[in-house]
Amino acid sequence: MYARIVLTINQANLASRLYDQQLEDLKRKLHTNNVPENLRIKIMEYFYYSYRKKTVLKRNQDFSELSLPLQRDLALYQYHDMIKSVPLFHDLEPMEILSIVRKLQYS
Repeated sequence: MYARIVLTINQANLASRLYDQQLEDLKRKLHTNNVPENLRIKIMEYFYYSYRKKTVLKRNQDFSELSLPLQRDLALYQYHDMIKSVPLFHDLEPMEILSIVRKLQYS
C-alpha cells in the first residue's frame, strides 16, 4: 500500500514538472516570436484549458494543436507584412489566407 502511495506521488510530481516545463517553453516561444500581449493571453488561456482537459500541447513549437481561430490569429500576425504586400491576399478571407500560409510553412 505504501509503494502505491509513493508511486502516485511520484507520478503527480512528474506531471507537475512536465507541465511547468511545457508552460515555460510556450512562454519562451511566444516571447521569441514577439507575439502581441493580447494574443499571448489567448494562447495561454488555451494552454490552461488544454491542460485541464489533459490534452496538454505536445507540439507547442509549431502551435499546431491550438484552436483554428488562434492558429489563424497567430499566423496572420506572424505573416502580416507578407500578407499586406501581396495584392492577391487583399480579397481573400482569413481562413483562405491561413490555408496558403500553412502550405508555405510546410513546404
